[in-house]
Amino acid sequence: TVCTCLKQAVSGISYTRYQLGLAAGLPGKCGLNIPYQISPSTDCSRVQ
Repeated sequence: TVCTCLKQAVSGISYTRYQLGLAAGLPGKCGLNIPYQISPSTDCSRVQ
């Protein structure tokens, strides 16, 4: 899934809270509406 791909792409990389906030805002800046927040703590098994 897209969620799993995003999580794998950032796994093991250290990010600041500010950078995570920027990443979470990317879908909106691109005009996309995804039903979950881009975050290392997102549980992709619960995303539909």
